[in-house]
Amino acid sequence: MNTVGDFVPLVIARSVLAEDAHETVLQELIRSTVITFMRESQSATDEYYFKPQCGVEDYQLDIPKCHNVVTIAKVTTGPDNQVSDRSWSVIRAKGDSRYGWSAEIQSSPAVIYLDTHTLGEVVCVKYSYSIGRDGFEIPEYTYQDYADTIVAGLIARLVSREGGNGSTYQFEFEQGVQAARTRTLRKYNQGSRYAKAKPFLGRPR
Repeated sequence: MNTVGDFVPLVIARSVLAEDAHETVLQELIRSTVITFMRESQSATDEYYFKPQCGVEDYQLDIPKCHNVVTIAKVTTGPDNQVSDRSWSVIRAKGDSRYGWSAEIQSSPAVIYLDTHTLGEVVCVKYSYSIGRDGFEIPEYTYQDYADTIVAGLIARLVSREGGNGSTYQFEFEQGVQAARTRTLRKYNQGSRYAKAKPFLGRPR
């Protein structure tokens, strides 16, 4: 993991404005830019596994507290003690259909609702996330692969704070976000978590 502080020397190297900014203010701007990047690019993804139970349709996602769910990208189901792959069955979002999954991602913790007749032995929820407002730890690949993009977004904010025109930096940031988003759609940058379902709300049919 990297931290917000790791971006400070990178920003100072590219912008004179950063040299005059108080470090606390600079770190808060970095954090805000990182959150915006993670939310818009959906590049930080992870997996949460749990075993469904008969007659239960709602499950709390027992994910790390530092993960703020942005969106649920995919829900699959398959055999126990295996990692989700193309052989697993995809459960589609409910939408206008009677069956499928739906979720409340703004709640804490996030909750997913599943129709029990569609489930296998294990369910895998693939989700994208961002760090929280008080978060300092940043996924290593976010720093390694997208530091330049995040720095550009931060400089755009610094320039705007001073009443200048940061459109060039903002354009660079937006282009980087789009590139990251495209990369995510092609292949997830993800870790895997295998865990038992935490006590859920348990609404029996």
